[in-house]
Amino acid sequence: MFNDLQGHGFLPSTKPLLKLPNEFNALNQILDDMTFWQKNGTASGLLAKNHLRSTVDLDFPDLSS
Repeated sequence: MFNDLQGHGFLPSTKPLLKLPNEFNALNQILDDMTFWQKNGTASGLLAKNHLRSTVDLDFPDLSS
């Protein structure tokens, strides 16, 4: 699972996923929207507007099943 890469220490042998599988689209969307600085360069993310908690409470589905 981990390799001792010279000069980098122990790292996973595979790169992490950039996007989670489709069943986690709601989480992917919240993660994309929460960053303070958005891809368009504005400070309009959920953290910048203090809307992360309300977005999670209202829009995030129960994934426990």
